[in-house]
Amino acid sequence: MSECNANLGDDVQILEVRSNQDDSQINSEQTPSHITEKFFSEVPFSSKCSAAWQQFKKGHGPKTGFAQCKHCSKVLKTSGGSTKGLLSHLLSAHQIVIPTTSTQSSKRQRTEPSLDTFFAPSSKLEATEMIVRLVCLDGLPLIAFEKSKDLRRLMNRAGFNVPKSHNTITAKLIEYCDNIKKLMKAEFEELFKSEKRVSITMDEWSSISRKRFMNVNAHGENGKTWNLGLCLINGRATAENCYETFKNFLLTFGISIRCHVVAATTDGPTVMKKMRRYLECEHQECQLHGIQLGIKDVFYVKKSKDKDDTIEDPDSANLIDYLYEADQDSEETESDEEPEADNEISVDLTYHQLTSLIESSPLKLSPSVKAVVGKVRATVRKYRKSPLKDEVLQSYIKADHGKPKALVLDVKTRWSSLCTMLDTFLKVFTQIMKAQIDITTMPNLKDTAINFSDDERQAIGDICDVLDIIKAGVDAIGRAKSDLKIAELVAKFTIVRLSDIQDNPIAKVMLPKFKERYNARRTELSDIAMYFHDPASYEGDTRLLQLTLESLYERLTSTPELSAGTDADSDRTRNLALTETQTTGRATDKIQQRTAGESSKRNNKADLYEFLNEKASPAEVSQEVSTRITLKMEMNCFKQSGIKGKTLEFLDSAVRTVRPSSIEPERTFSTAGRTQTKIRNRMGPKLLDAIVVLRYYLRSKKQ
Repeated sequence: MSECNANLGDDVQILEVRSNQDDSQINSEQTPSHITEKFFSEVPFSSKCSAAWQQFKKGHGPKTGFAQCKHCSKVLKTSGGSTKGLLSHLLSAHQIVIPTTSTQSSKRQRTEPSLDTFFAPSSKLEATEMIVRLVCLDGLPLIAFEKSKDLRRLMNRAGFNVPKSHNTITAKLIEYCDNIKKLMKAEFEELFKSEKRVSITMDEWSSISRKRFMNVNAHGENGKTWNLGLCLINGRATAENCYETFKNFLLTFGISIRCHVVAATTDGPTVMKKMRRYLECEHQECQLHGIQLGIKDVFYVKKSKDKDDTIEDPDSANLIDYLYEADQDSEETESDEEPEADNEISVDLTYHQLTSLIESSPLKLSPSVKAVVGKVRATVRKYRKSPLKDEVLQSYIKADHGKPKALVLDVKTRWSSLCTMLDTFLKVFTQIMKAQIDITTMPNLKDTAINFSDDERQAIGDICDVLDIIKAGVDAIGRAKSDLKIAELVAKFTIVRLSDIQDNPIAKVMLPKFKERYNARRTELSDIAMYFHDPASYEGDTRLLQLTLESLYERLTSTPELSAGTDADSDRTRNLALTETQTTGRATDKIQQRTAGESSKRNNKADLYEFLNEKASPAEVSQEVSTRITLKMEMNCFKQSGIKGKTLEFLDSAVRTVRPSSIEPERTFSTAGRTQTKIRNRMGPKLLDAIVVLRYYLRSKKQ
């Protein structure tokens, strides 16, 4: 039995020796043969270094990236300085656990911030206000709050309770807009109590859903503007219906047209001109629209049914209807093939012929402009439709100007785009000619060169010079803070600049047309504005001006009628008043019968004093005569000393609110058009109105 135990012990020793040999062989195989102990050294203790390095030696020199265990001499890779493999070896081979330090845990917390750190606390910003900003300012669709899981998760993590239905969000937007309109109404009440007045700009617009709206804006002093929103026009858009809609819409804000509105500015359609007969305030037609018609008189003439005749009445012609018979810029697939030749280019008029044509008949200028501009448009289309030709052109432009510059094609309904197209064409004219030479020599392209003479190039420059002057004036009049005084000064500046370049044949024709169109829309309010600007240099009739000021003052200081009741309501009120009068009359008869004896004993001395006070007191001056005398005295004082009285100060403040253009409704319609698109064509009128009002309110509040 003892012999068996001895043999068993010898076998165990043999197995242990073999296992140790196998482990050494494995370690020697895992360890690269070119790594020895002389390339490993102790790691000095540091608080920034991991505690795992105290159990290993770190490789250096060409042997960087390895570590040797102090317990078993095993060599491990440490790619990128990671200690994950070292910690795993200590735990599995030697049952040694290295705890993580507070420095490492805090470092990990700093590098992995929580999602909540990116959001402000919910107490600082309510969910409704944030949704209003996302929808109205950023253009986020309402359905995104219902369908987007990521958006809802982010807002919920930030502490916001987001509604689950877009119908609820719609109701919140409309409610928020109603509260803003109540604030506007309260602001108007305070404004009118401080003896201030407003002016109105309005226009009508048809949406993509075939609904007709009217936008109304109220304007105060110093460019203050209130966008009152979009009012739906029910039924036909006649002058009577538009006026009733306009009047009732203003009454919801506590604004009386007669007493609170100085003037209403509209553009020139027939409906707006007919509304002038119903308006109880002054009417100012848009000066920018008049300038646009003046430009159309010079540059664009609509063809009648007879090709030899033209319509000389510009109001009956479509706006900027020119050279679109055969060269519509289609959006078809681009091709390197040269488009068919335009009929416009065949009209070959030299610049001298153009000048003589102007002198003989100014209204005949449009065919000459059409000939020159037609060539430019054909050249621009040629490079816009062909990527290969445009690549050749841009190489020359980038070499000379340092950066690429794309050619611009004018738009049919915007005369300012004509100026932009011609100005860009002149800047890169040399590069266009160089590219045209290269393109004509390419064998794979069939291109016909479009050449420009010196006279034609000069004509393009003359057109740009005239349009640049008018464009600068239009930009100044279209600003938010512009008033009638600024419009008058801009008109004088434009007339002077056009007079300085009378050697330009385009300017020679443009100057009288500009004066005609501007003066046709000039009103008595412009005379009042210039009188308050400089009374000493006022050239108009002072007596007529005084009568105008008197009429305006009496209208603006009259008692407002803000009730919008029906005839039935008026009859009911009249019947109630009659009943009260009858009841009061019966009570009064009883009292008179009871006091008849006392009234008969009157004091003669009291009657005498009453008679003397009635006859000896001066005659009362009527309100009309009093206003006339006050205005005359204040106007004389203002002319001599430049100091305005209370009446003139009130009128000056009122006239400064009048806007010379109706560009503000056009801005609103642009916003509405970007909001209600073909994709969102089912948007209701109330929601569209709320988005427009809130967008303008939030942007003005931000500024």
